[in-house]
Amino acid sequence: MQYSLRDERRDSSKGRIWRVTWKNRPLDTPAKIVGASAGELLDLLKAYEDRNRYRARRVLWDLPEETLRPALKKWLNALDPTDANHAHHLTEALWLHQQRGWINAELFERVSSHCDYHCRAAAAHLLRHWSDNLPDADRHFLRLANDTHAKVRLETVVSSTWADPSIAVRVVEQVSDYPQDDYLKFALTNARKALGPALENHPMAIPPAKLAALPFNESVLKTLIRRPKLDSELRLKALHHLAGKESRTKEEILIEIIEQLEREKRPSLQDWLAILDSTTVSSPDVLKPLSKSKSSSIRQAAFAAQLRSGHVPSFPLDPDALQSITRINSPELKKSYLKPAQKSLSRTRVVQEAALFCLGRIPGNDVEIFTLLAKHILNPNLTAAAAEAALARPKESWPPRESATLLRTLLPALEATAVEKRGSLSFELSSKLLRTIATLRKDSDALGRIRSLQLLPVEISTVSDQLRFNKTSIQLPADTPVELRLDNPDVIQHNLVLCAPGSLEKVGRAVDNILADPRAID
Repeated sequence: MQYSLRDERRDSSKGRIWRVTWKNRPLDTPAKIVGASAGELLDLLKAYEDRNRYRARRVLWDLPEETLRPALKKWLNALDPTDANHAHHLTEALWLHQQRGWINAELFERVSSHCDYHCRAAAAHLLRHWSDNLPDADRHFLRLANDTHAKVRLETVVSSTWADPSIAVRVVEQVSDYPQDDYLKFALTNARKALGPALENHPMAIPPAKLAALPFNESVLKTLIRRPKLDSELRLKALHHLAGKESRTKEEILIEIIEQLEREKRPSLQDWLAILDSTTVSSPDVLKPLSKSKSSSIRQAAFAAQLRSGHVPSFPLDPDALQSITRINSPELKKSYLKPAQKSLSRTRVVQEAALFCLGRIPGNDVEIFTLLAKHILNPNLTAAAAEAALARPKESWPPRESATLLRTLLPALEATAVEKRGSLSFELSSKLLRTIATLRKDSDALGRIRSLQLLPVEISTVSDQLRFNKTSIQLPADTPVELRLDNPDVIQHNLVLCAPGSLEKVGRAVDNILADPRAID
């Protein structure tokens, strides 16, 4: 009988003992555990082998406090921040503190602020045990709830359910504003169940109709600013209330809200930019903070607001100004973009692409604009941008003669495109444009030629934990160009090999040779 690992009766000299290693590679030297000093045991926490770290931890847990504390402090101070595994070393120290029940606020700050998200996630996980005794724990909860990585936010949500419900509600409220994968959705759903009554009447959770009936207070106003997809009338009421309360103009409050939401990366930002799209500003100076934003959508909204309010003395030929046309509703104002867009076509490529985007959204001037776009579709560097712009214009506005000329001119170029380049955006948009023109003209010959060029997408996926693909065969028409799309949701890497019939043995030998190479995984 084989006894457990720690049983004194276990036979360690024979039995099911396997050592898997590369050929001619020396075996690992057993780590010194028994009789090792505290410093030596702490250094074993840096070991590559997890079992060595585990055994070192087991002994460190039992060392007297007067022995371990000074040794651990010395070890921490000696850690090299430039070491590639620095994050892991800090995390090992944090786990050791947790096991001994030692609250170390300084170490927690270092780990929870580290650039490696694994490190921050470990700290967020630990918050469930330290929330009652860690100084400023609420601040850490809220900071990690707004972390840039979903894994850290997930760990924070789970840990918050172990803490006071008042902080848990705020964590769930703030994390709900960020994009969520299936794992984070699951954590949030279960956190809400756990919090139950604490969330029942919270402004972030109640239906919009019930929210609209609540009197304005700090919590309600905060919700009206941060909660996404609310009716614009509700937001305007909040804006009016804040302006009256603080004796400032609504436009000043609106700019501040947009700046705040940008800093916090809130999804409701786009809703507030839509409010700006219907706001007339009294002075261009009010919009200066938004014009200097790092976000192109905010800069575009700021320029569109200036244009609508009559504060643009001369139209700047830059991408943000040209692309701001999407935030303009007035057809007359949209027409004012024509001359700047035409001038911009002689600028740098980035400005040219913005100009073409703009031309696709200007009403009227159908022959002139379509001719311009057709000319630039023939430029390989601008094909995608020009084709997208043409497709954005109403199909009924495409001039028959010019579109027929484009079909006749561009189709041979499309046919000359190499198969390996037919997955590009330029080819896709050009094909779609020509296919639409051919359909409008009822040109069946051109339609057939265009269709014969399209890549046939073939999607193959791995089946998790089964070392096989989800298809056993694929049947395709002869002489058809194919785009192979391989999806691997499995935890291990997979290869897909295309080979001729009768070559199985040859391919098998090649695979064996590759696997013998230590760098095969590369």
